[in-house]
Amino acid sequence: MTPGEAGRDGPEGYETAWRVVRSLRRVPEWRLTPAQWEAVGAAVRDIAGLWYGEDRRGLRAAVGRLELAGPRMVVTKHQDEPLRPPPVGLPDELNELVTCIVAEAGEPTGARVASPDGGAETDGR
Repeated sequence: MTPGEAGRDGPEGYETAWRVVRSLRRVPEWRLTPAQWEAVGAAVRDIAGLWYGEDRRGLRAAVGRLELAGPRMVVTKHQDEPLRPPPVGLPDELNELVTCIVAEAGEPTGARVASPDGGAETDGR
């Protein structure tokens, strides 16, 4: 990987890592159909493989697939399948991956952190 390419050693690489972290942290809040959860699980596995393989270009595409697999912007009146919380094990997998990425790239710019009064505030980065 060359300097300036989307990699761990350049600012563009950190922006990619931070986008991944922000996306992964939203997943536990989602309520999806079983088929959607399968697509999310595949995207998370792709993201993990690409992160560990240092393929930042592929990583950007994989996080896009994750976001597209998530909740729909438009909901129809008649949902075919019931919406469910994340499958057992996925939150742990997400936590492990996020922890690894944050350990290397730091917290995302504009990350939400708990304030002393219990609310959330932007960290100012």
